[in-house]
Amino acid sequence: MSKTQWYAKSTYVLVVLALVLSLWVVAVPMAGTVEATNGTHYYVSTTGSNCNNGESWEEAWASIFYAVESGATNYGDVIHVADGVYEEDVGENLPIDFNYDGVSLIGAGGDTSIIDANNYETNILNIWADEVNISGFELRNAKAYDWANTGNGIYMGGADNCHISNLKIYHLTEGSDWAREPAGIFMENYLDDYSDGNTFSSIEIYDITSDYQPRGIWCHGCSYNQFTDINIHDVDNTYPCPPVDSCAYGIHLSGSSLNTFDEIRINSISGGNWAEGIEVSYQSDSNTFGDLSISDVHGGTYVYGILVLESNDNTFGSSSEIWNIIAEFGCGKGIAMEPEDQYSAGSNRNTFTSFDIHDTCYGFYISKSDDNFITLSSIHDNVEGVHICSEINESTGNELHCNNIYRNTDYGVFKEYSPPVDASGNWWGSVSGPSLSPGDGDNINTNVLYYFWLLDEFQNCGQCGGAPRPTPSPPAPPGVPTVNQWGIVAMITVFAGLLVWAVRRRRPAS
Repeated sequence: MSKTQWYAKSTYVLVVLALVLSLWVVAVPMAGTVEATNGTHYYVSTTGSNCNNGESWEEAWASIFYAVESGATNYGDVIHVADGVYEEDVGENLPIDFNYDGVSLIGAGGDTSIIDANNYETNILNIWADEVNISGFELRNAKAYDWANTGNGIYMGGADNCHISNLKIYHLTEGSDWAREPAGIFMENYLDDYSDGNTFSSIEIYDITSDYQPRGIWCHGCSYNQFTDINIHDVDNTYPCPPVDSCAYGIHLSGSSLNTFDEIRINSISGGNWAEGIEVSYQSDSNTFGDLSISDVHGGTYVYGILVLESNDNTFGSSSEIWNIIAEFGCGKGIAMEPEDQYSAGSNRNTFTSFDIHDTCYGFYISKSDDNFITLSSIHDNVEGVHICSEINESTGNELHCNNIYRNTDYGVFKEYSPPVDASGNWWGSVSGPSLSPGDGDNINTNVLYYFWLLDEFQNCGQCGGAPRPTPSPPAPPGVPTVNQWGIVAMITVFAGLLVWAVRRRRPAS
């Protein structure tokens, strides 16, 4: 092979590799786009007209309402919406009802395609159909006037397998009726048809206010839904002297099971008498919550980062943090498992992993609830790290292992009555164990089984899956190359030698 042929062959190989990579990049759908469908693509613009055919930007319709309810009626139809403000004062009609399966509504982006309810008492979007796709909008300025049926950014009634993404939902407030419950997203079963199998991603919900029960997300009787990258903040109960049942919620599940929540951020929830980052209630079982951040939850008497109420077999955790849960007239609780009342069942077999809970009254609060498991968590700088409220032979089978429990001012763990709780294998802030003679770590009472205890934080203990603290190597003398630096020099030398050898080997004979 001649030298020219060798260079040409190398060039061909590079070109082929570049083409393969280009094909792969093209094959990956870009974020925020809609893949080709068998339906028709329609277009909506504030400069359009509903007398047009809607099939190009030049022939765009003027109303999203018209496009959704009269234009895109076949499975696979896609409606593209230009930037602009779409409101009733310029010809929009609300609420916009999705009654046909498989329709997509795609805006120009969360900051530019805006559907404005202009402070009318209405929902903004109602979804009654399946496999609806919505992305790229701001939804704002709706008011609630009756129980949970208006004032919502998105209302879903019996809608399955929909995909909702890239939204901002904000400034939802109360209207004229007495039971005002606006929500960013409200899902429920409608005529015994449940809203299941939907996905929600990259959504910000904020500025939800009411003097009764504002919510960021409310799932009532819904299952198999998935929520990812959700940011909920500034949900406020504004009643100046709140009644007992006035609340503010970040996320509220009621009778909803097998849902998944990940990358959830909730902060600035201000209740009336109740304020909750997340409530999982009334047989909401087997839900999964990962990567949670819940902070700055403030209210009157009952304030929770997470409240698990009569619900079982839920999984919480994975790099999650809860802090600054403050009750003005009571004791804020980072995570609580409770019954509804003294006659109700508790919350059992729930698992909490990898939490960092601090700066509240109770880190964990367990009442009449059995067989819950807390592990690989740091519970610190609270009044009590874990408080287990019980009568004799109540709240049994709960366990705490491989946790860091330290700097809690009154107790690390306190259980009111027998049988004792198994809290062995934890770090108590001291190598000598908890402060129940002879240790000087966090205080515990006699209903806490603590032996054995960890001699170091769980991250550094092999029995908890951690690696022991590494012994630091002495620094290299100044000017002397380290082992890694010599290795890099050797690799460069070998590579250069191989390259010279390959070129010379292929040099054509003279």
